[in-house]
Amino acid sequence: MSAAVDHFTSFVDVLAEALDDHEVTSEDLAARLYLSRFHLDRIVASVAGESPRRFRRRILLERSAYRLLTTRRTILDVAVEAGYGSHEAFTRAFTRAYGVGPSQWRTRPTSI
Repeated sequence: MSAAVDHFTSFVDVLAEALDDHEVTSEDLAARLYLSRFHLDRIVASVAGESPRRFRRRILLERSAYRLLTTRRTILDVAVEAGYGSHEAFTRAFTRAYGVGPSQWRTRPTSI
């Protein structure tokens, strides 16, 4: 494995631990990996094709899509768990990612 892949794997582990901490910053994640923010951004972008912030946001939306299918929690509860401050902001982000709103997706899911 290359060093970039090793660092990316470590990043995913650190991100999984901090996923529910919505106050964590990219600087915090980089510090936990003993990397500069710039270097972390380069590594994640080279392996994942997106910035750490976008990667984290995508993971949170994918988890939200899964939760909409597997739980009876309200859309607002799922939105808050994903770090969104309002139902509207979550619905906009979810619609951009999945092409339909969360309530419609819950009844007819496509793929996660």
